[in-house]
Amino acid sequence: MQSLKVASLFSGIGGFEKGIFDAANEFDISIELIFASEIEKNACKIYKNHFGSAHLHGDITTISSSRIPDHNILCAGFPCPSFSQAGNRKGFDDCRGQLFFEVCRILRDKKPEYYLLENVKNLVNHNEGRTIERIAQIIGELGYSFEFQVLNTRDFGIPQNRERTIITGYLRGSSGSEILPILSSERVYSKPDWGGSEKGEWFWGEDYCSTLTKNYSKGVHCGGETYVLHGNVVLPEDYILFYIDSNTGEAYNGTNTDPRNKDDERIVICPYCGVEFGSDACKCLGISSIFDTGDHEHIFLRRLTPLECERLQGFPDNWTKGISDTARYQCLGNAVPPVLIRDVMKKIISRTKIN
Repeated sequence: MQSLKVASLFSGIGGFEKGIFDAANEFDISIELIFASEIEKNACKIYKNHFGSAHLHGDITTISSSRIPDHNILCAGFPCPSFSQAGNRKGFDDCRGQLFFEVCRILRDKKPEYYLLENVKNLVNHNEGRTIERIAQIIGELGYSFEFQVLNTRDFGIPQNRERTIITGYLRGSSGSEILPILSSERVYSKPDWGGSEKGEWFWGEDYCSTLTKNYSKGVHCGGETYVLHGNVVLPEDYILFYIDSNTGEAYNGTNTDPRNKDDERIVICPYCGVEFGSDACKCLGISSIFDTGDHEHIFLRRLTPLECERLQGFPDNWTKGISDTARYQCLGNAVPPVLIRDVMKKIISRTKIN
């Protein structure tokens, strides 16, 4: 068995590491995490919970290259606000954008066989494309190939549009070969397990479409409820789903069955007030994809729970447990989805002498 030595910068909650381990599990290799750098205290807590603290260090700008062990692959989700549509978009003029050059320093000094970077979708269009061209030039001057692709988590079995720019390449003169693009035929799709509809070329995967199924005791109308899926509708588990037969007008219980006819009207009975959920007579708050909030102003969507955010980012349940909910939201919002890293790493591993 060969060993893959990994170093990561701006490590966050370990999205790169989780994706790399998931990829390595499909090959006869072991992973050795030899260096990580992160300064956000809550992200560090989460990282240590899963990967330990022996190789975790602080501010990369204060760490000389000589302190970083040799490694096969360098990963970095270099800070993205300076390239994001939601940020100030100052790019390299922003001090956070300049942290990209810390990645370049390590590539120059340590010469790993591969690098793998992640940033926002807008990186490819920033400054009318000149930023990505500059990045390609710099990395090329360091002796590496340069490949990039915008990948969307929805194409990898997760029901979220989260598009990220993935940049990767290999050290010229090594045994590396082309990695990207990941074609649609190579992407990992999960089969739907709840009768949901196909969304173009992707599915709401079986690991994620049950997102709203866990108890959560904050901010919901009657305390903590357990949410379940009925078709494409999210409901508390004790709501009763009825259909009106489009041919006979008969009402029948459809909680555990599919509609008899495709045109049957769906009616949900609220267990708290005994009337149709979403009607003017029902004053309970709730969450459901079929209700138009413009027509029912008293129907409100609750915010996602931290557990749901973990699933929508592709992390295992309770990955961020142990810190405040506010901190969990922030850490997950900054995280790289492991599924994207997993599939890129599978291609890297299959093309390198490490395998």
